[in-house]
Amino acid sequence: LHPTPEIPLAKPVLMAAGASAPLSIVGTFSDKTTFVSATDGVELANPVVAANSFKATVSAAAALPPSWGRVYAFSPVSAAEAWTPAVFVGSPMTFTLTATNGWTIKLVPEAKAFTIEKPGTATVTYKAEYFKPGATTAFETASGSLTIHAESTVGSYSFMMSPGNSGSAVLDVTQDRMMKEMEAQIKDPTAAQKKQDDFGCGTINLSIRSGAITGNVNCGRNVGSSLSFTGK
Repeated sequence: LHPTPEIPLAKPVLMAAGASAPLSIVGTFSDKTTFVSATDGVELANPVVAANSFKATVSAAAALPPSWGRVYAFSPVSAAEAWTPAVFVGSPMTFTLTATNGWTIKLVPEAKAFTIEKPGTATVTYKAEYFKPGATTAFETASGSLTIHAESTVGSYSFMMSPGNSGSAVLDVTQDRMMKEMEAQIKDPTAAQKKQDDFGCGTINLSIRSGAITGNVNCGRNVGSSLSFTGK
């Protein structure tokens, strides 16, 4: 019999792009099990497989953007498989984005490292500042978070942002802010809609491919529902 390997979730190896580290996986599997990396740029070297134990040296390519390294275990003969988010590579990156309408968007992480909420899920908060051409002061800001899942495509990110200043409670709208917004809407019911139409920028979709950064941000109708950008 060649049952499906069983690999319980465990604390992942955290490493920087361009680095190497020892990797150890335990579970229920035979010494004939084959282990492979399913993530481009994450390589396994010097593998040692024993019953219920796998060890190797894992290395990450220098240009690899923040991502999970998934390791698959294949049972002999049957090829029954299991996988685990064994490795997380990289730290939050800062981006300077140039939009097609001339705006500059600075996307800055608010922590030096991702928080591993559970194996396979890494999160960090971000602040986005929007600048008009030639300006040195942002005319709008947005705050929110980036979450990278083990199943995510390497180099593809969605920053879940909403207008407003960031802080210790990035994802919560404070009662004071809610009251001020309600008061403003009562005084001028059209003001909120106008701001949404003239700005309204939220989710930022960003892709890193061969070092090139492209993407778009969802904005109000007067900006363009999908504002494209390039970046560095």
